[in-house]
Amino acid sequence: MWLIDLGPYERCRVVGVVRSLRVDPVEGYIEVTIDDGTGQVAARWSIRRAAPELAIGPGVAVLLDGVAAVGDDGRLTLQAPGFQAIPYQVSG
Repeated sequence: MWLIDLGPYERCRVVGVVRSLRVDPVEGYIEVTIDDGTGQVAARWSIRRAAPELAIGPGVAVLLDGVAAVGDDGRLTLQAPGFQAIPYQVSG
């Protein structure tokens, strides 16, 4: 599924490149924004437990699997999606 086609409360599996990573230790979450060239979506995980999500960072391609919801800021956000880093190589 392309991010541009993603709607709220849909189960989805999307692939994109991490554009930003934010860790908020006060609120207790990690948030990444991914982009697939058609749109962007945020993904958020709690850090009140082990946080393997910290292994992903800007420039890493990822596959996310979860349910899109509308976040407090109005953006689509995947809450605690499954994720997998995808090896890729930029040709140049």
